[in-house]
Amino acid sequence: LGKGRSDWVLTETEQLLTIANNHLQLAREVSLALAALRAADKQLKDLANPALLPVRKILIEEIGALEALARTDISGMALRLGSMAARIERLPLATLTHYSEAPAGTADSGGRALPREMWKDLMNLIRIRGHGEARKPLLPPDQQYFARENLRLMLYGAQLALLRGDAATFEQNTTSAKQWLSDYYDTSSQVVIAAQDELDGLLKARIKTALPDISRSLEALRRITGRRGGS
Repeated sequence: LGKGRSDWVLTETEQLLTIANNHLQLAREVSLALAALRAADKQLKDLANPALLPVRKILIEEIGALEALARTDISGMALRLGSMAARIERLPLATLTHYSEAPAGTADSGGRALPREMWKDLMNLIRIRGHGEARKPLLPPDQQYFARENLRLMLYGAQLALLRGDAATFEQNTTSAKQWLSDYYDTSSQVVIAAQDELDGLLKARIKTALPDISRSLEALRRITGRRGGS
């Protein structure tokens, strides 16, 4: 009770910096950590103590690092992956692609119409694809469930890796999901094309999963005020 206003503000500032470090390092909550750093900087600004300017300088650097990290919408990307996983049933499998049948012609006296229609149907069914690697065979109808569930697991795996900050696993799962779409789904369907484009956009995003060090401001404050570091 005998402490002055300055001591109380410094105590609150130290608590805010501790909270920011805990939220960032333990829970990867960038927005909450950023809010705590900004609140701590405002506390020091209101004190207007020249001795605390080195702490504010470090704080401004740490706030800038967190702002750059926050610009990558990790939560939004994770939500998009979850939404795609929930829409798996809407994506047509290649085994379910329906080809339009050519109208049956009337055979002439020489019987030449039938072979011509058969050739037309055959050409509609053949697709020539140039790939340097071997293609996986299309799954039979009784295994279509597994084709969908495997894709769902890849998307959820990418989502979990993204939230954990595991960029390598995120890229691996997202790339595998994109390849799975190409192998087993109807790539002529607009919804499949849209899903592939969305995965492309996620892969092109510059994901910064390495967390910046925001402990220097807390150490500087404790050093200037002569306070001991807590747990």
